[in-house]
Amino acid sequence: MSNLPIRTILGVKIHALTKDQVKALLAEAALQQGKQFVIATANAEMVMLAGENPQFAALLAAADLVVPDGA
Repeated sequence: MSNLPIRTILGVKIHALTKDQVKALLAEAALQQGKQFVIATANAEMVMLAGENPQFAALLAAADLVVPDGA
């Protein structure tokens, strides 16, 4: 998933995908047996926390897919 469009917000990389693109990625990944991945839905509080907490920032950076929380 490294070639996906990314936007950086306050140092946190967020994948810039539509809901349909995310659904397609999940469907594709589900077909790959044994493939595990981490998805984070980052909201404003999480982005701010990542700026204050390097360990939390590392967790977000390690996720396979980080999408914005649309709330």
